[in-house]
Amino acid sequence: MIDFKEFLGDYADGMIGAYFFKQSVLEISYEKEYIKIYETIDSVDITSYEKIPLLRHTYGIGLGYKNTDSLDKTLNKTIMRSKSYDRFYVPVEVYVDSSLTIKGNYTLDLGSGGSLNLTTQTAKKYNLDTKVNYKIPYYTIAGGIGGASSDCSFRSDSVRIGNFTLANVTMGYSNNRTGSLSKSSDLGLLGNDILDRFDIIIDFINNDLYLKPNARFGKPYKFSTLGFSYRNRSKTKGVWVVKGFYENCNAEQAGLKMNDEIIKVNGIDVTTVKLKEETKLLYQSDSLELTLKLDDSLTKTIKFKLDDRPNP
Repeated sequence: MIDFKEFLGDYADGMIGAYFFKQSVLEISYEKEYIKIYETIDSVDITSYEKIPLLRHTYGIGLGYKNTDSLDKTLNKTIMRSKSYDRFYVPVEVYVDSSLTIKGNYTLDLGSGGSLNLTTQTAKKYNLDTKVNYKIPYYTIAGGIGGASSDCSFRSDSVRIGNFTLANVTMGYSNNRTGSLSKSSDLGLLGNDILDRFDIIIDFINNDLYLKPNARFGKPYKFSTLGFSYRNRSKTKGVWVVKGFYENCNAEQAGLKMNDEIIKVNGIDVTTVKLKEETKLLYQSDSLELTLKLDDSLTKTIKFKLDDRPNP
């Protein structure tokens, strides 16, 4: 069993994969916050969308299970059956700078909160540690099912999908030695911080992606000035739990540590903060005061300024 709340927070009870939608058409509105499921693409108005063909790759895995039917002891053995699952890839051009373009098929990942995350092999192939001049190392103990993860955030010149170009995209490349991003030969993951700038339709039947820019399309990309990441565990534990840091950020230098439990932000109890109000609370001024829970009776307060990252 997987404890999704450990790396996704209290508002996530699980995940739904592409297998669930494999005979459907999925419409997603990030602005209006809904999804709709259709039986065929003919049920959707696609006149204002750009169609982008997806590459579909079906993987087969063996599943072992033990037959425990007491009426037939001869079948009490492990039986192998095959199961398949699909990955969908989007053609994307990443212009790292004027001298380097990483063009190819990127995994469509609706579970990723980032924009683009290049795999460890891609980073090595294109020597990104040397070629990317400004980067911010980031590490976390809750990078997903695989656990701990590390990468480097940087700003690319632009990203192009179909006929759409997004400028100055902040993205990352993996430094992982274990986990899916370290082993995969794929170029990288395409996540929600790019997709949410569009109204999108995914035709899983015909393997097509439809995009239409929404009001967020021109929103500038920025590095996080918070310096740390956390998981909202206010419903089950009454705290926000620190799970990651940008290297040498102000929060870490002020004494914030991994797995610290935050009970107040600027004097406000985190259990009273609605999910949509978190970002506003954290970025309403250029400094933060965090109250940390040490045990049932002791607390600690730390103060620090938000990081001055280059955000032109």
